Amino acid sequence: IKFDQRVHILRSIFAQERQSLSTKSRFAQLQLKAEEQEFKQLITMV
Repeated sequence: IKFDQRVHILRSIFAQERQSLSTKSRFAQLQLKAEEQEFKQLITMV
């Protein structure tokens, strides 16, 4: 892949990321909460 093509692909990806950022951040927060709960459960098990 040429460098120009890579830059173009990255730009299009970033454009999509910006559009889905609001929903993604919400999803990330939910994931963090879930991981936190799992972590706490692991600690209580030990």
